[in-house]
Amino acid sequence: MKTKQHRFGIKLYVLYDCVTGIVLVFIVYVSQQSHHQAEDVKGLGSSGSIVAKLMDLYLNKGHSLFTDNYYGSSILSQYLHEKKTNSCGTVRANRKHMPVLKEKLKKGETSWKSCGHMIVLKWKDRRDVTMITTMHEHEIVALEKNLQIY
Repeated sequence: MKTKQHRFGIKLYVLYDCVTGIVLVFIVYVSQQSHHQAEDVKGLGSSGSIVAKLMDLYLNKGHSLFTDNYYGSSILSQYLHEKKTNSCGTVRANRKHMPVLKEKLKKGETSWKSCGHMIVLKWKDRRDVTMITTMHEHEIVALEKNLQIY
């Protein structure tokens, strides 16, 4: 970013086990050249290719991957599903190839579309949240506000 005080730096893309917190794989990004090393998978784009590279050793083994909206896409979810890997995460509603969920929702309401193994779900909290998953079914469970889950 040109306006950022420290425009140059190092980015780390990390895959870790969420139960143990152990880092499994990481990619160090320092320049465009290192970024192209991760772009082996055709059609996934730059963020999807990074995920594919990180998950390379863990595909076809029935693992589950959770991502944020920077990585989430229907193309990546389809790719992971074909590689016998579950995926779940938030996704930007305006991502390419995403179904349009135009309904105006009130707080607590949901809207969803599915296609075989994939579900795109939108719900209203303080703002609209869109999620894509290949491992869940469309079911919303309301919890009490002060409920503690162990």
